[in-house]
Amino acid sequence: MAKVFVFRVPDWQTFGFMVNLDLNQETQLADIQYNGKYKSIGFESLCPTVNMIFSEYRLPLDAKAKLTVSTRQTADGKMFYNIERPKI
Repeated sequence: MAKVFVFRVPDWQTFGFMVNLDLNQETQLADIQYNGKYKSIGFESLCPTVNMIFSEYRLPLDAKAKLTVSTRQTADGKMFYNIERPKI
């Protein structure tokens, strides 16, 4: 089963995630889930990073929000997905 690691990207003041990352220490990972009704793939993470995304991106708590994701590379060449800030 695929696992997701969510983290902060301080250089861009954004957040990102990596899939199936090999970590040498214990951390909280989220399962990737398929939503048959909306034919979409997503993940639910209970780590504090998700609450930070809502706060820093100023997302509405009472409405749905769709965020743009772009692919980026770390300094050592690993691919990650950057969760872009919404243009409000």
